[in-house]
Amino acid sequence: MRVCYFGTYKQGYSRNRILIDGLRARGVQVTECHADLWGSDDTAAKVAASLGGWRSPRFLAHTARVYANLGRRYWAIGPHDVIVVGYAGQIDVHLARWLARRTGVPVVLDVFMSLYLIMLERGLDRRSPAGVRIIRWLERTACQVADALLLDTPAYAEFFHKTYDLPPERFYLIPTGADERLFYPRPRTRPDDGCLHVVYVGGFLRAHGLPTIIEAAARLRDGTVSFELIGDGPERAHAMALATQMGLSHVAFTGWLDRQVVPERLAQADVVLGVFGTTEQSLRTIHNKIYEGMAMGLPVVTGDSPTVRAMLRDGEDLVLVPREDPAALAAALLALRADPGRRARIGQTAYRTFSERYTTVAIGALAEAHLQHILCTRGSRRRANG
Repeated sequence: MRVCYFGTYKQGYSRNRILIDGLRARGVQVTECHADLWGSDDTAAKVAASLGGWRSPRFLAHTARVYANLGRRYWAIGPHDVIVVGYAGQIDVHLARWLARRTGVPVVLDVFMSLYLIMLERGLDRRSPAGVRIIRWLERTACQVADALLLDTPAYAEFFHKTYDLPPERFYLIPTGADERLFYPRPRTRPDDGCLHVVYVGGFLRAHGLPTIIEAAARLRDGTVSFELIGDGPERAHAMALATQMGLSHVAFTGWLDRQVVPERLAQADVVLGVFGTTEQSLRTIHNKIYEGMAMGLPVVTGDSPTVRAMLRDGEDLVLVPREDPAALAAALLALRADPGRRARIGQTAYRTFSERYTTVAIGALAEAHLQHILCTRGSRRRANG
């Protein structure tokens, strides 16, 4: 099978890299047809565009040049069987559909997460109602023009089905997973000081529930638990102010680290934290930080949801606590501190589950099977209509 991986997707983003590398590990020929639209800080650029920057003549001229270049690159890549539009490709898929009509190949959109829902959760609908309406329209039409859609959980498929009235048979599920070449069990070099070292890595976003972590830390002031929060985002200033207000000297804030450094830092942890927010986005997905902790062979504590329970086992693969419940999180961490054997068992089970289902190779095998099914189904429809 020959795949054209298409779009203005962020090349270093884990979802795209895992899909591309996973397919290649299965012997699939993947050719990237990529052009950079958003620059290095793509999140800030997308927010600025949604808040009215899309009206700028400079932005419109830049976008036209980027898509013209993308179209030229497409014609140069050679024969292929399917176009996969990488995340986030809600705009890119429209060009892919136009090109595919001329080559006769199907278009598969890795919609993964809803840009419309993310914008609502960041409150952008209050700042730019027109921009959010445009994104909703783009997302709906993007899902309609693609032949098939990739998502990570049944809960997210349900959202797209209900929000955009899309037939369920067009959805194919591929979990987020983690890159086992980067995240794997490593020796711990930090001396055992009797303190439970808890680490969070990720964006400081409303969906992730950072205030719950800070308030749980406030209940654990006796020096037996320490927290390191690695990352950045719009909620970081608020989280730091909250920790300062509460006098939490055992909570350390570290900015973004190089991707290669993160696993070394995680290796020094006793427990990895997931997400604790109650936004719709948070409840419908399983964040990659959870899979990365499992890949390291470490116990992960995260917020409970039907989405997580559908794929992972509480008390075996990870520890689930009620969301936005600092007391429950603090109690779970104290219980893990008191039982090193339980921490080890959960970490070992998590690593086995990850190794069986959520590695790059496992994700690649699932993606390959889905793409083969899409090609066969499309071929059957053509024969039936011919």
